[in-house]
Amino acid sequence: MNAPATIAVSPLPVAGSRRAFTLIELLVVFIIISILSALSLTGLAGARQRAKIDKTKSTIRKIHEIVVPHYESFTEKRVPGPRFVKGQPTATDILPIYTVWIDTSANPPRAWINDKPGTPWIGPTTDTRKTIAEGRLKTLRLMQLLDLPDQWDDVVGGGQFSWQLAQVSTLMSAAARRYMQFASGKSFSDQWESAECLALIVTRGGFAGDATETFRTDEMGDVNANGAPEFLDAWGQPIQFIRWPVGYTISATTGRPAVTRTLQTGDAVADHDPLDPMKVATNDYRVVPLIFSGGPQGSGIDPLSTDNNDKAFGVRATGNAIGAGWAPPGGPGLMTINPPVANQPIYPPGAVFDSSRFRDDITNHDLTTK
Repeated sequence: MNAPATIAVSPLPVAGSRRAFTLIELLVVFIIISILSALSLTGLAGARQRAKIDKTKSTIRKIHEIVVPHYESFTEKRVPGPRFVKGQPTATDILPIYTVWIDTSANPPRAWINDKPGTPWIGPTTDTRKTIAEGRLKTLRLMQLLDLPDQWDDVVGGGQFSWQLAQVSTLMSAAARRYMQFASGKSFSDQWESAECLALIVTRGGFAGDATETFRTDEMGDVNANGAPEFLDAWGQPIQFIRWPVGYTISATTGRPAVTRTLQTGDAVADHDPLDPMKVATNDYRVVPLIFSGGPQGSGIDPLSTDNNDKAFGVRATGNAIGAGWAPPGGPGLMTINPPVANQPIYPPGAVFDSSRFRDDITNHDLTTK
């Protein structure tokens, strides 16, 4: 006789009890949550960084639309004509800088130009036409310097111009006189001076009537508390300015192809300086003011630090550089530092160049390429 079948019966669960998670299950859940949190935070940080980049681009674009059109307007500016006189100039003939002196008593007429205050007249030459063109070009560049300073030495009444005010006064616009009034009696260091001059141009130049109304309060500040404000990028660092960024023509980073800049090609033949229609300065190509932020990596700069590594910053000059032809009168060079040469850095005073930080710079030259 067969034995009766047995049925296994599970014990009934005790009321109110639940099956516990194992340690492995808990670890898996924690890992999944950690991964999801990391992905979310990374995505959020990336979105915030992109928003800051876009905000900085917007600020730079607004500044560009005020500064660059005025810079380009100098192709239509009139300058004082040559002085036609019988006889050659002497040391006592103190005239506005870059005045061309034509001696009409000579046959053919001879020309001189006063290149710098306190120095002998340059000449004579019988190529009066070229000398007049050279005087016009240098005068226009001086007028650009007075209207668009990128260092405090460019502001009349201080620095290099304190001893030659009489020689530039006839070339000063209303804007240059307002700058002089602002700087009168003040002493500014070279710390962030290009950024301070940029804000001076936009807020006091009068080149756009409602200029200040287009900027939000968080787009301006005074990081060194010296009474001269600056435009700030989204990381709270000053947006800087180089009026004549000679050599800034190609962007090249490790592992990336070089990008020729569309605003400034560095080609003196196909894209010659429009201020020089006679091409008396044969190597001079069209130059466009550079307005730039240090970008995300530049956000760690501390301008008040005594450690130069905390100030590391810079843009890279990789194109053909131009020398003395762009040097302002009485000044050391064409920018806030000496004129750059190929493959050498450009950086504001008070900073050292960091070979990695220039790669994420945000500039008005790159608004259409970055």
